[in-house]
Amino acid sequence: MNTEAIIKDFQGVLKRCTKVAVCGRHFILVEKLQKWLRTAKDPSDPERTTHLDLLLQVAFPTRVLPGSLVDPNALLPGDNCCLLIFCILQQIGCVKALPFFSRIGNVDRLLPLRPDSVRDTFQAACKDDRDLQAKSSSLIDELLKLQYQYSPAKFNLYQGADWDDEHKVVPICEKKSINKRGGTAELWQIAVPEEFVGHTLRDISSGSRFKVSAGKDIDPEWVSWMQRHLFSLQKLFVLVSRFDETLLTAFKHYQFVLKSFHAVNYQLYKNEMDALRGLKDHEGMVRWLADYKKIETPGAAAVHAIAERSDQPSENATYNILLEYGEMDFSNYFYEIEPPVQPSDIQGFWRSVFAVADALKGIHNLEVKDAGIKMEFHGWHSDIKPDNIMYVERRVKTRESLAVLNTSEPMRTEKAFKLADPGFAKFDRKPQVESREVPKQILEGGTETYGAPEYPGRSSSPVSQAIDIWSLGCVFSLAATWVTLGLRGIHQFQGVREHVLKQRALAASQNQGTKTSQGDHFHDGHQVLEDVTQWHQLLRTSLRKTDSITSQVLDLVDDRMLLRSPEQRITATELCSKLSLMLQKTPDNNLTRMPSAIISFLGEFAFNRDIRRSFSIERPLRIT
Repeated sequence: MNTEAIIKDFQGVLKRCTKVAVCGRHFILVEKLQKWLRTAKDPSDPERTTHLDLLLQVAFPTRVLPGSLVDPNALLPGDNCCLLIFCILQQIGCVKALPFFSRIGNVDRLLPLRPDSVRDTFQAACKDDRDLQAKSSSLIDELLKLQYQYSPAKFNLYQGADWDDEHKVVPICEKKSINKRGGTAELWQIAVPEEFVGHTLRDISSGSRFKVSAGKDIDPEWVSWMQRHLFSLQKLFVLVSRFDETLLTAFKHYQFVLKSFHAVNYQLYKNEMDALRGLKDHEGMVRWLADYKKIETPGAAAVHAIAERSDQPSENATYNILLEYGEMDFSNYFYEIEPPVQPSDIQGFWRSVFAVADALKGIHNLEVKDAGIKMEFHGWHSDIKPDNIMYVERRVKTRESLAVLNTSEPMRTEKAFKLADPGFAKFDRKPQVESREVPKQILEGGTETYGAPEYPGRSSSPVSQAIDIWSLGCVFSLAATWVTLGLRGIHQFQGVREHVLKQRALAASQNQGTKTSQGDHFHDGHQVLEDVTQWHQLLRTSLRKTDSITSQVLDLVDDRMLLRSPEQRITATELCSKLSLMLQKTPDNNLTRMPSAIISFLGEFAFNRDIRRSFSIERPLRIT
């Protein structure tokens, strides 16, 4: 038996299973490590001697009686498993203490162990071992430190966790800042290894799963570099793995959006969590998946003990919300994607956008079941804007579609726009006796550009749900502009509004001798800008002949949404009915159908920036 080779194999696998979280701490892919330990060294060996068997033979070469030191069942999967503690002891060179730790029972599930439990166990192990007694202090310190690598946090669906131990490792292996336009929280795109994502959460988030692959014999340092650049290499590895799956070993990850609040914005975090919990079953909303509090400062656990109540924020903690991954927001969509050309694509785009109206209807008339009791609420989102509408992609199993990313399960891609960020949302319990009185609330927060005349983003006066209808009308206006004129039209429309408001502000300041605020909103402080209405008329004259739906959207925006009087604006329920009818009445124009090859290319051209760049015109075309 080659003792040195057996130990070296273990150390090599342990190194490959050790990853670095974005916080700088190490964590171990424990499921992969356990799988390797329980795998036969030589598949052709009739005895099926595993890597674990060999390590135990090295650790306990002379046993008085077989199985007298460690119960074999304690190294098998189950409640009493001690395989991870075996790995830790192997790593620090103290496997002889394994029998004493195995007697604790359920020891792997108890990780990280309490310091007093570790000291008591070592004291028992050292009783008749002077060599172990001499090293016990340093061994205890090493074990207490290493055990956190073997017990990283795990994300489970709808989990609310308090990770108050500053040594707890959150296994986020990449974290990229996104959408820095907001100021109340930090928004991140994150990647989490699959084994630290609970099974129910995996099912919910199937569209955000991706592979990063590496050859079996590739330098582990290079593999580590790949792990630090997941997002940039994701598409490359997916393409490579399609061609040679046998050469590659996949590391599966899930992408999520992480929204982090500091203690100063704890109340906003709490408000958003209340809204997300109530809306978690609504398909039109970006889904809340989990949330957690994480102590960031060393020694903070002792400070945190002062604030025992969960509604008391800890100054040295972050409050984090795990959200469904959105590929991009509506603003970025305008930049990244080309407008649709085919009638079916135009209709498909508007169908996706109309889903936002359905989400708003769910907020305005929220129904929640708690312990079997149905409760109804009036709701206000109060900050509808392109930045808060996410483009979400998810994979759905079908029998007809082809396999995606080399999975054995047939999948199809489904994309949709979803309403996000209910951080400023408010809800008011509906009275048991129906009232004709229009529900109103005093709201905080919002965005001036898309705010209604009666609610420029903050007001001390109560407002009705009609402020959301105005904001959604502004979003529809931008969407119609993009469908008709593309990204350049978006910029031109913004320029028109800014110019008009600047001229009005300049005239007002000259008359009053004071400065008046400017901006790019859609109203003059009282009613919709005349220039906005005229812009919509320009769009109607510029529409494609194949577009039979955008003009209807503009009519709805002008006639029922961007109205001066909140009482005259359409309700969310009626709006959804009209939008649904609009889609049903849209004709199927067979005369405009093109060959499938052209349609396929136009689809790739619209959604693939690299293809568009390859066709960019850098010099005048030569006509021959």
